[in-house]
Amino acid sequence: DSDKAIRDAKLWAVENGYVNNASELNLLDGVADLFGGKAFKISFKQPPYNGLPVLPGVTGGYLDIFINSNGVFRANGFFYKDIQAPTEPVISEHEIKNKIIGKELVFYNYEGQKIIWKIEKDDLKPDPLTNKNTSIVIYVKERSDTNFLEYHTVWAIPVTKTVDGFVYPWTVFIDAINSRLAVSQRMN
Repeated sequence: DSDKAIRDAKLWAVENGYVNNASELNLLDGVADLFGGKAFKISFKQPPYNGLPVLPGVTGGYLDIFINSNGVFRANGFFYKDIQAPTEPVISEHEIKNKIIGKELVFYNYEGQKIIWKIEKDDLKPDPLTNKNTSIVIYVKERSDTNFLEYHTVWAIPVTKTVDGFVYPWTVFIDAINSRLAVSQRMN
């Protein structure tokens, strides 16, 4: 039963120090039924930091628990524990949006062709797939050169452009404290 598997996985995560309280755990992708109901993969997303969503990094920010009738038999991933970041932006949403108008995004389309386009005011609208608006989030930057994690309070700005009939939804992340452009950009 998947409900029991979720309860047991949450209890295991608390007992093993992933979180302090099971109520901090929220499903990421739901529950995957493995082997005809004999086991389950339960994916949890990173708990928020002081009410702000924490975006998963390359190696962490999620926890996959594999469980069967004998208990947990595997866990992948981890949660970021020692987050230190401001929770209030210094730069307003309006200022940030004005700053990115005219900046270029470079990407490759579905046929592998390089596309460069400038962000226009009309491109700053909710993501058509998720309907997400601009929001403040904690962005985790994993530094491979030092093995350190940097936590940034950023504006996550949806940018959507239609090119040759294809809709390209992006999220541009801009530091909400010092307004450094291009903390990251990612196609959704």
